[in-house]
Amino acid sequence: MRRFGASLAVVVVGIGACRGELRFDDHVLDAGAAGDALAESAVPSGPCTKDGDCGLATLHCDVDEGRCVACTSHTHCGGPTPRCDPALHRCVGCTSSDDCTSPASCDPVTRQCLVACREEDDLCPNGLRCNERIRRCAACAERSHCEALGPSFTCDVLTGRCISCRTDASCPQGRCDTFLGRCVGCLTAADCPASAPLCDIAAGRCIPR
Repeated sequence: MRRFGASLAVVVVGIGACRGELRFDDHVLDAGAAGDALAESAVPSGPCTKDGDCGLATLHCDVDEGRCVACTSHTHCGGPTPRCDPALHRCVGCTSSDDCTSPASCDPVTRQCLVACREEDDLCPNGLRCNERIRRCAACAERSHCEALGPSFTCDVLTGRCISCRTDASCPQGRCDTFLGRCVGCLTAADCPASAPLCDIAAGRCIPR
């Protein structure tokens, strides 16, 4: 299967409040910095020596690191995110192009199986659009493609994802999951109140014990 070796860049979107509206300023971040941002988004929760220490069926103990994470093996994943990324400790669409069905290949930034395309008129599967910047079928190629999700969403044009945040400052409540570009209730147990002290990392919400 052909693999795409070209490095990708991502757009960092700074969000600022201006008279009650959100303003997005795009600039390019290199792939190395993008990897740092992805790793930060997967900060695990709580010390552990076994899965039972994590308190939730959706959390699993990384025994080597002594931390509760969303996954430690592919068996912990399923549906549209069937693979466990060992660096991020989270379920993703793919970790290599071997996980994808031809003609799709694994995008190294979004960890999704994407089909190549060249121009806007190219047909893409499952309601996706041809993003000419990355030459792949993706969720979006411009901001208008994300409007149905709400006014806070814009298109990260160099990953083809609709996002609503890049930093916690963009989330009035909760945290920014920088891997998905979405505001969530928590990334770790430290983000949760005493009344709901467990963070379901996959769902991004605090759960009572």
